[in-house]
Parts: sequence; structure tokens; C-alpha cells
Amino acid sequence: MRAPPLPVTGFLGALAYAGVVATFTPFTWPMRVAVALPMVSVVAAAVARGWHRQGSLEAAPVRTTGLATGLVLLALVGVFELALYVSAPRDEYPTMSSIAGEALGAWPVRAAAFLTWLGAGWYVVRR
Repeated sequence: MRAPPLPVTGFLGALAYAGVVATFTPFTWPMRVAVALPMVSVVAAAVARGWHRQGSLEAAPVRTTGLATGLVLLALVGVFELALYVSAPRDEYPTMSSIAGEALGAWPVRAAAFLTWLGAGWYVVRR
């Protein structure tokens, strides 16, 4: 029998972490650190699972089509976000982050969004 993809204790820990992080003020150092910790954990887990050796001779060939597509889309979103950031007036051309900031104003919504983000990172590492 396979172990569950996300143990109950892990889910409860992520839920508690998301609840605490959602109380932090956006764009402050406590929030940045709280966001960086899971990111560092995901990278460490990926390295521990051997993702850094994917291109070795023993491994199967790595398909880069999805990676290239994702990087191009990420670059396009970044350029779009920067273009909106420098355009004036900001009220007429809001950035995606300012729109998301308004949508994520309530604590339960922010906690749910952060929990979803943590779950997406967990999914990437478990794949």
C-alpha cells in the first residue's frame, strides 16, 4: 500500500503555517522570510531527490519542451508586469500584483492562497 501523497500531519502543519503567514503584512521582511523558507525547502527536496542529475548519462533524456514553454510564458508575464508598473497612471493600468493584493485582502483568502501555493510546491517535488 502506498503512503498518502500528503500525510495528515504535513497538511495540518502547512495549514497552520499558511494561517500564521497570512497575518504578516505584505512586502515586509517577515513575509519575505516566511515565503523564502518553503522555497528553499522545495529546492533542497528537489536536490535530495536527484533532480540535479537529470542530465547525466544514466538518466533518460530530459524533455525540455515544457520547460522552455514555461520559461517563455514566465518571461512574457514579467515583461507585461514591468510595462504596467512603469506606465502611468497606475489606477488605469494596475499591475497583476496590485490586483492580487486587493483580491487577497481578507485573511482567510490569503491563507487559502498561501496554502494552495505550498501545495503546488509539494506537488512539484513529489512528481
